[in-house]
Amino acid sequence: MKLSGGQLWAVLFMLRAFNFICSPDAYSLQRIGGTAISVFIQFLIVVPVIRVCREKTAGVTPGKAGVFPALYFIFTGMLAIGRMLDITASENFAISKNIILVLLLVFTALYCSKLGMRAAGRAAAVISGMFIFFLAVLLLTSVPEIRADNLTGDYDNTSVFAYALKDFAESSEIPAVLILSLFTYEGRAKGIYIYFGSKLLLVGLVTLLGASVSGNVSVLADYPFFELTSFSDLFGVQRSDVLFVTVCTLGAVLTVTVCVIAASEFLKKYFGGAKLLCLAFMTAGGFFLRGDYISGTELFFTIVFIIVSILYMISASSEVRKAESV
Repeated sequence: MKLSGGQLWAVLFMLRAFNFICSPDAYSLQRIGGTAISVFIQFLIVVPVIRVCREKTAGVTPGKAGVFPALYFIFTGMLAIGRMLDITASENFAISKNIILVLLLVFTALYCSKLGMRAAGRAAAVISGMFIFFLAVLLLTSVPEIRADNLTGDYDNTSVFAYALKDFAESSEIPAVLILSLFTYEGRAKGIYIYFGSKLLLVGLVTLLGASVSGNVSVLADYPFFELTSFSDLFGVQRSDVLFVTVCTLGAVLTVTVCVIAASEFLKKYFGGAKLLCLAFMTAGGFFLRGDYISGTELFFTIVFIIVSILYMISASSEVRKAESV
């Protein structure tokens, strides 16, 4: 696996964007404050580790410890499939047969995974560019719907700290920041710094727009992001949610593809056909990790995998130092 700093940013950004699109949390000023707190904590966790572990650790896979990063990517793939199943069951999507969706997603991800991580990184750059462009369209076309009184309305009972905890739970890509940085051969730190900035900007800007446009409607919606896009008319003839349905689908495929490539890379020394094995576990787990089960398990495993990823990076860095001292 090889990534550039820009590709690392694009992959991480789309992992977060997909989770953000599928989030059921309402849009309010409390959520903006909670997100800022969460991102600051994540920054304090990740950046010192990145600075300590030098660029020379790129590509290092320390022995049997690689099983733990593989488990993380399998778990993340399960979450992605579970989220996609949840959102297709809502009124925003018109797919009635979940098994058809899963088969299409799995076969597409399997084909894309054969192209390698560099191809996934390039695809992530294209999809993230589409997403940013669509967000600009959403912003411009939603301006007539902005209402200042929505921002001051007392419709969200969730506290700032509760939103900080929720955002931290949804940020299951944080272990990927650490693990994938080992396979980034140039611009690692720059890509990660830009990722944190773009993540805060993404959530903050869209949440502010959503709070001022949809207001208390976002509390009632199953998926507030798609509720927000329904307020936007493209040239007065088409709602912009069709654009984000496309991005959401591409984001799901990309997330599963990256997880399959990364997990199979760590497991290939133990299993033949590791990609198929990883996909089988992701698919089976995706049917169970849905709805409340996602929110109930994500926070716990995010914390666990962050700790494991830090130990993994330290182990990789230690191996490099030992090799240099010989």
